[in-house]
Amino acid sequence: MNSSASRKIRRAKPEEYDQLAAVYARAFKNDPVIDWFIRDDEKRDQGVLSFFENLLRFFAQPHGMVFTDSSLQSVSLWQPPGSGYLSFPQMLKAIPRVINAAGHENIISKFKGFDVIESQRPKDSNFYLETMGVDPDAQGQGLGALHLNHMLGVCDQMEVAVHLETGVEKNVGLYQKYGFRVMEEKRIVPEGPYLWFMWREPQTS
Repeated sequence: MNSSASRKIRRAKPEEYDQLAAVYARAFKNDPVIDWFIRDDEKRDQGVLSFFENLLRFFAQPHGMVFTDSSLQSVSLWQPPGSGYLSFPQMLKAIPRVINAAGHENIISKFKGFDVIESQRPKDSNFYLETMGVDPDAQGQGLGALHLNHMLGVCDQMEVAVHLETGVEKNVGLYQKYGFRVMEEKRIVPEGPYLWFMWREPQTS
C-alpha cells in the first residue's frame, strides 16, 4: 500500500483536469448530493463524469485553485476570497452541460437546491473548499489530510477563514478535528440532501 508520506500536494495542471475529473467521479459515486443531482438513467455514469469535468473546466476558472498529489489520485478545489463567479460567456457554455449531466427531471428543484448552497457561502472574505475527493483505491492513505493540512496552513498564514459544506455525516467529525464547526444544517430542498455547512476561523499561534 502506498503511503501519503512520499507524496506532495501541488497545483494541478489544466491538462490533468480530465484525469482528475475521473478521480472525482469515482470518489463521489455514492455521495448524497451527487445521487440527488445527477440523472438516474443509463447515462448516469457519464453524467457524474461530465459534472466534474464541467466543475474543473468552468467553475475552477479563472481563480479557482485545483490541487492534486504526485500520483494524481486525489484532487481538491478551493476558491479564494472574492472568486467563484462565472462570467456570462462561461455561464452560457456551462449551464447546458450541467443540465445534460443532471437530466431534465426535477431540474428546477435541483437548481434551487444549488442556489441554497450558493446562498450559504460568504464570498468576499474567506476561502471555500468546494470539493475534495480521493480515488477509492487510495482512500485511507492520508491523502485527504495532505490536502487539508496544505491549504489550511496557507489560510492560517493569511489569517483567512474557510467555509465548506458536506452531505456526509461522518465527514462532520473529520472536519471538526481540523477546527471546523457546524454553522447550520438543513435539507436544501424537500426532496434534496441534508447538508452541514461548516466554518473554520484561522488558527494563529
